[in-house]
Amino acid sequence: MARKRLPRIPAKAEAGFPIVGIGASAGGLAAFEAFFSGMPAGEALGMAFVLVQHLAPDHKSLLAELVKRYTRMQVCEAEDGMKVQPGCVYIIPPNRDMAFLDGALHLLEPAAPHGQRLAVDFFFRSLAQDQQERAVCVVLSGTGGDGTQGVRAVKGAGGMAMAQDPASAEHDGMPRSAIATGLVDFVLPPSEMPARLAAYAARAYGKAARAAAPEAPEGEDPLKKIFILLRAQTGHDFSHYKRNTIVRRVERRMAVQQVDRMDRYVRVLREHPAETEALFRDLLIGVTHFFRDPKEFQALEEKVLPRLFADKPAGSTVRVWVPACSTGEEAYSIAILLQERLDALKRNTQVVVFATDIDPRALECARAGVYPASIAADVSPKRLARFFSQDAKGGSYRILKSIRDMMIFSEQDAVKDPPFSRLDLISCRNLLIYLGPELHKKLMSLFHYALNPGGTLFLGTAETVGESAGLFGALDRKAKLYLRKESAGAFRSAASRFLPAPGGLGRSPARRVKEEHLQPVHKEPATGDQELQSSNEELQSLNEELQSAVEELETSKEELQSVNEELSTVNAELQSKVGDLTRVNNDMNNLLAGTGIGTIFVDHQLNIQRFTPAITQVINLIPTDVGRPVGHIVSNLAGYDRLSEDIREVLDTLAPKELEVRTKAGARLILRIRPYRTLENVIEGAVVTFVDITGMERKGN
Repeated sequence: MARKRLPRIPAKAEAGFPIVGIGASAGGLAAFEAFFSGMPAGEALGMAFVLVQHLAPDHKSLLAELVKRYTRMQVCEAEDGMKVQPGCVYIIPPNRDMAFLDGALHLLEPAAPHGQRLAVDFFFRSLAQDQQERAVCVVLSGTGGDGTQGVRAVKGAGGMAMAQDPASAEHDGMPRSAIATGLVDFVLPPSEMPARLAAYAARAYGKAARAAAPEAPEGEDPLKKIFILLRAQTGHDFSHYKRNTIVRRVERRMAVQQVDRMDRYVRVLREHPAETEALFRDLLIGVTHFFRDPKEFQALEEKVLPRLFADKPAGSTVRVWVPACSTGEEAYSIAILLQERLDALKRNTQVVVFATDIDPRALECARAGVYPASIAADVSPKRLARFFSQDAKGGSYRILKSIRDMMIFSEQDAVKDPPFSRLDLISCRNLLIYLGPELHKKLMSLFHYALNPGGTLFLGTAETVGESAGLFGALDRKAKLYLRKESAGAFRSAASRFLPAPGGLGRSPARRVKEEHLQPVHKEPATGDQELQSSNEELQSLNEELQSAVEELETSKEELQSVNEELSTVNAELQSKVGDLTRVNNDMNNLLAGTGIGTIFVDHQLNIQRFTPAITQVINLIPTDVGRPVGHIVSNLAGYDRLSEDIREVLDTLAPKELEVRTKAGARLILRIRPYRTLENVIEGAVVTFVDITGMERKGN
C-alpha cells in the first residue's frame, strides 16, 4: 500500500520543532514497527522522536538496529548531552533514566529500585517542563501504568497526548491507564498515528509562536462567545481567567479538531456539545501529583502542622480545605501528613479535609482513591506500605480507608460558591496562576474569611497573596506559607458584598455536609497495647518488602519480555538469512558439480576447505580430507609434485599461475591457481582448478 503524503510544517516553525516522546513496554516492538512503517521520511514532519522502553538493565539492546529497518529517518541510541534534531529518532539506552533539558537529552543513573523505575513518566515529565505546548506524548503497548502521570504533565503544560487503541495492543495496561485519565486526545492503532500527528502539528505549530489574541471590539470577540457556550453547558464562567491561558487551550483544541479560525470553532462548539465538554476538561487540566514540591511539603510538615495541633483541646476538630483538588493527590498528601502527626502525638483529635473541584469526573477519581503504580515515584516506600494497598497484579495503589474517611469530596466552584468556614488550613496550590487580578483578589478575601484567626494559607510555588498583603503575613515566603492577619472591620463589610448571609448557606457544599455524623479517624491506643503496636510495625515492614519484591518481579518480567521480542525478531531474520544462504550454497554446489571442473579451495595454511566431485579424478579426496593439508593427499598426476609450492608462490605474489599437467592415465589438464578473494578484496586462501583438455586435443587433431 502506498504511504499517504502527510502535511509539511512550514520551515519557519522549525526553530522550535515539536518533540514526540513515545513510551512502551511489553509488546512495544510491534507497536514501534507499526508506527514508523506508517510514516514517510521524518523530515517531512519536522519533529524529533524519542523512544523510551522498559529495557533489561544488564542486556545490550538491539532496539536501535531494529527500528532502523522501519524508517528512513536517522536512528541512534541516545548519549548524554546529545542535541535533538528534527527528522531523527533517539532511543533510551539500558539501565538509564532519560530527561529533556534545553533541547538536549540527558542520561542519569536510575535512583529508584529496579522494580519501581518509571522511565516513561520520568521522561514525559521532563519533556513537559522543558517544551510546554511543543511536547507530545504517545503511550503504546505495555503492562502497568507507566506513562500515565507523564500524560497529565504534558497535558497540563499545553501539549498533546496519544494512546494506542487497547484492542490493537499486545498488552493494554499502559494505554488503558493513560486513557482512563480522560486527557488523551487521540486513541488510535499505531499505524494511524503518524497521519493524525502530522495534521495536528501542521495546525498547532505551523505558525510562529502566537502572541495573545488582541482585544476585539465589543460583540465581535469569538472568545466571549466561547465563554457563553461554556457557561451555558457547564455552569462555570471562565471570562475572568487569564486570557492568554484560555487562548492557548482553545487553540490547542482547535488544532485537535483541525479548525483554523476561532469563529469557526464557535460553530463547532454549538454543533457538538461533546467538544464543549472536551474544552472544559482541557481548561481544568492542572499538573498534580502526591507531595508535589517536596521541600514545600516538608516546610508545611515542620512549620504548620505543629501549630495546627498545639492549641487544639482533646476532642476538637482540625479542619482543612483543599479547593481545586483535581483528582485528589494533593488533598490525600495533606491527609497523610496529618495522620502521621496524629500517630506521633497519640491524641484523640478529629480531622476533616474538605476537598473540592468543579470537575465531577476528577472528583470521582479522587473519591475512589485509586492511582497508577507510577505514584511510587512520588510516594516513599514507607508511606506506600503504611497508607496504600496494592492490587494483586501490582498495577495500581489505593488509599487506605482510614485516610479516605478523613476526606469529604464535594463539587464546588471556589470562585462563586460559598466557602467553608472555621478552617485551620487552606491549601490552594496552582489555581491562582490561572486567574485574572479581580478573581485573585476575590479569592484572597474568601480565604481570609474562611480561616480561623492565625490560620494558614498554602499556595503554589509560582503564586503569592499579591495585593492582599494586608490580609496575610508570610510564615515562610519561599515555601509559600502565609498566616491570616486580623483585619479591620471594614474588610468584613467589604467581603459581605460577595459572601452570602449566614442564613443563606443552607444549600452550600459546606452546609450540605452533616459534620455531626463524621466519625473520628484517630483513637488513642489502649493501655498495654505496645506488643500489638510492635507486631503491626513488623507486619508493615514485611508488607514493604513483599511489595518491593512484587514490583521487581513485574519489572523483570516486562524487561525480559522486551528482550525476548528483540531476540525473536532477530531470530526470525537470522532464520530467513540461513534459508537464503542454504539456497545459495545449494546453487553453488550444483553449479560447481555441473561444470565438471575439478576444484579445490585451500586456506593460507594450505588446508583443504572444500572441493568439487570432479577433483577425485585428479587427487584422491574423500569428505574426511577437509581440513587436511593438500600436500598430504596422494594425487594421480604424473611428473608433477610441486602443487603445494606453486600454491604458496601464488599466495606470496598474488599472481595467478597456469600450467599443463598430465594424469597417470594420460589425460591432459590445465592447472590454474588463483588467490581466493572475498567481496571485501581480502585474500583468504587459494582456488586450484583442473580443466580436462584431452577431448579438445582430439578434436584439434
